[in-house]
Amino acid sequence: MKNRRQRPSSFVEIDLADRIATSGYITLGEGGEQVYIEEYRQRVEGKVLEIVENHPTIAAIRNGEAVTDLQLVALERTLRQELGGGNVQLSESNIRKAFNLKVNSLLAFLRELMEIEALPDYQEVVRRNFEEFISQRQLSELESEVAPMKAERLKLLKEINRLTFENAVAPADDEPTRLALEADRQQLAQLHEQMAPLQAEINQLNRQFWVTKAQVKANKYDLSASRYRQIEQDEPFYESPQVTMERLLKLEHIMTTEMQEIMQCVKSE
Repeated sequence: MKNRRQRPSSFVEIDLADRIATSGYITLGEGGEQVYIEEYRQRVEGKVLEIVENHPTIAAIRNGEAVTDLQLVALERTLRQELGGGNVQLSESNIRKAFNLKVNSLLAFLRELMEIEALPDYQEVVRRNFEEFISQRQLSELESEVAPMKAERLKLLKEINRLTFENAVAPADDEPTRLALEADRQQLAQLHEQMAPLQAEINQLNRQFWVTKAQVKANKYDLSASRYRQIEQDEPFYESPQVTMERLLKLEHIMTTEMQEIMQCVKSE
């Protein structure tokens, strides 16, 4: 504001622009109490200063901390409780008359009155939370749909891993093992095709995320999305150590047998 005087702290003193009307009345409630605009403005300012001095959300903003939507909702609720009744009964109409401000929430009123830029409109907080709710609901439904497919994928990987080993050590004419391996690989490929569009949608929803100021500061103000966005990766398959050791022993046995056969061939020559 061009007529605002410089103050040590915009949180503790208010000096409104000269263009605000100083004459006229504000009518309060059903009783029709009429209050001079100047007196009404003083009532509102006094209440606002009490709230500003004691509310934890304002304290967090003062300290440069990030505030959550829940904190902003709590602040809006406090403003409505403290300013909506008693001898104040603040409303959009009264705000326009007394302060010459057109706002659609008390958060917006507080932002304009106290020049606290970190305060959004209450409607923006509601919209943001609604969009996040819808996004999380869609994400939950997609994850529930893809979860059985991921479990089936791990089972197939385990079977493919077993058949790959069996095929490697089986005789050259062991056709059933080879055919079973090819069938499982085809089934895995089909499963991946079914999962792909669902996983792509999940990844798209996960592109929307929020980070706190503390997180950004901890990363030395690096704003690369990859530092904060959580990308879901397919769970890898790992064979159990016991099975791995059993296969190694089997390979060793096969190798020893073949070496003995080679030695017998060499001796016979």
